[in-house]
Amino acid sequence: MSLFGESFLKAIVEKTGNTVRALILIAVIAVGIYFGVPKFLEKINIRGDDIEIGKNTVTIRLSGKTINIVDVPAYQLAVPSGVKLAANSKIKFNATGLVSTSAIPPCDVLMKANDVEKIREEIVDMFYAQNVHSAWRNPDGTLYYMKSMKSASPHCIQDESDKKKVSPELDYGYLLAFIVPPNADPAKAGAVLANPKTIILKIGKQMTLTYDKNSGKFLSPDNPSIGSEYIDSEIYFTINDTIIRTPYDLSFSKECEQEMTKEQKEIYKRTTVNYKNTCKAMPESEHPYGIWYLDNRGSFAVTVIKENL
Repeated sequence: MSLFGESFLKAIVEKTGNTVRALILIAVIAVGIYFGVPKFLEKINIRGDDIEIGKNTVTIRLSGKTINIVDVPAYQLAVPSGVKLAANSKIKFNATGLVSTSAIPPCDVLMKANDVEKIREEIVDMFYAQNVHSAWRNPDGTLYYMKSMKSASPHCIQDESDKKKVSPELDYGYLLAFIVPPNADPAKAGAVLANPKTIILKIGKQMTLTYDKNSGKFLSPDNPSIGSEYIDSEIYFTINDTIIRTPYDLSFSKECEQEMTKEQKEIYKRTTVNYKNTCKAMPESEHPYGIWYLDNRGSFAVTVIKENL
């Protein structure tokens, strides 16, 4: 049995307080799914060929409406939505989930404040751990568990990283979207995002993009307008994090390096080398735009509803 199955069964047993009751409840749920789902799909007139399942996307086509449910992993720089801009249409976005774009040491490590060398060793080890992450964020970039967090990095490092975010004015983890032209190579979506001229859209928890017949543009509150030249262009998602636009972005200014201790320089040197080696397996290996995305955790589930006006 999978870990999910074991957790689900354990939760049912705890709720019912009895194994037999739990099995009965599971049987009732199974019967409901077996008989209820087909009738539900029949009622709303969905056939098997109206549902398409892709790598990150499930698409449901209805009369005058298309629904895409997209999984947006925080570690993936550019995620296709499967939705293209079309005249006389309205696109609604709704996002849920949590992502983490930073790792901080747990309390048991911080309690060893009298042993600085030990803390340094454990923090370096944890930097490469897969399960030590905190500062989980909502789609609008707000912190879920913590109200505030101070970075262990020198101020200059944090400041330079903040300036290199996809949208510097927004919090880390904020759900964003960008437009990839129809003639662009999907494998080069990272290069499109790295282009400073690319239009970046704020999605957050929800957003609506509507085609305006009078102006011939796609409009959305708090977002730049999108001209008709982008019709048939696909919408891609990304998480707001530090993006590497040029090789220089992998280094820090001389002033910042002077502020760093010898140990900090060594940590960041190890980190950069590790990320560069990891990026060799990425499609954009010749230019690791999303090098700082690789240690992100979590994902957003985004529902995209495209309707005809």
